[in-house]
Amino acid sequence: MQKDQINRTLNGMIGKSFEYKKEIHHILRFSFENVVKICTDKRDLTFIPEDFNPSDFIEMGESVDISKSLAPIDHNQVVLMNANSIIAKQGVDFANILKENIAEVRRNKDFVPQAEAINNSIKNLIDLAKTEVELIKATLRK
Repeated sequence: MQKDQINRTLNGMIGKSFEYKKEIHHILRFSFENVVKICTDKRDLTFIPEDFNPSDFIEMGESVDISKSLAPIDHNQVVLMNANSIIAKQGVDFANILKENIAEVRRNKDFVPQAEAINNSIKNLIDLAKTEVELIKATLRK
């Protein structure tokens, strides 16, 4: 598949549920640079473009009830954790910093080392946020 075909296919999958390898995934978002990365409610799925095959994903349609596969949710606990989350507090700031860095690198090639350092710091914060998400998931399953 060509890059634009993959992008169109993935855009059409966002917000829908699919069976992939005998597990139901709700597609949240995707990115496609060197690899295809699909973020789902279960986990991230990563493919090299040549291995991405949309027919591996079976659309579940509107009638699928995935609530049986989810743990009961204590909404008070979720709100408390989300209010203290790194992403909830600073996610927009991170995105803005990255956008500003991209613009500055385009204007000034000497900014690249500083942008790389900032990018590495934000990657570390994103890894910390992923750990927070895993903690929330583990807490909800108890």
